[in-house]
Amino acid sequence: MVKRKANFLIDFEQVKHDRQSGFDTAAHRLYESLFESLLTEVNMREKVRAKHLFKQLADVGEEVNLHGDLQRHFEHWLLFDYITTIGSRPFDLYIRKHKEVFSKEELMVASFFMLAHLTPIRIVRGESSDVEYYVATDETKQIKRANRFYCDDNWESHSLVFVRSIKIGFNNYVMGPSLTINRVHEPAVMRMLKQHVRAGDNQLHRFLKESGVTMLRYQLVN
Repeated sequence: MVKRKANFLIDFEQVKHDRQSGFDTAAHRLYESLFESLLTEVNMREKVRAKHLFKQLADVGEEVNLHGDLQRHFEHWLLFDYITTIGSRPFDLYIRKHKEVFSKEELMVASFFMLAHLTPIRIVRGESSDVEYYVATDETKQIKRANRFYCDDNWESHSLVFVRSIKIGFNNYVMGPSLTINRVHEPAVMRMLKQHVRAGDNQLHRFLKESGVTMLRYQLVN
């Protein structure tokens, strides 16, 4: 009886591993196709409008050319967070347009991507292939562990970081570009976040989804 139970557990772990592998492959395909679509499927008028709004939110001068990490932040915000003139996000429009060609796993991953936003996390360990942290607004300080997904930033312990936190299949990931808050600005940033928490009705999630890039104003510049 014990032997049968052990075999069942081993089989279950293999099934879980295989399913996770399928989710990871789907996530990579979907993510890369998204940024290819940025060049062809988001029209120029929307890109110009989005860039103007992004610079306002991030407090970047209109004369500044976006490049490097700032350009990556803009691209992620444009695809996942920006609301177009017709009231939809480019990512949502992309998925609806191409849903017939996506696999079941890709459509499931797409639902995870839709919910992702810049999340405030406090780093416990952030200089290896996996990351330990807790959500900065979580009073219980529950430690989470996440792998990296197109995110190669390293963070010092205790840093306040904003990065997209996403669950793909069974695993947690931190995705895309991040920003580290200058310690001088941490008290003001935390007060702002707690105000949104106290407002209730999921106001913090809405703020981070629509305007999380405002945190670029307070980031640590190396």
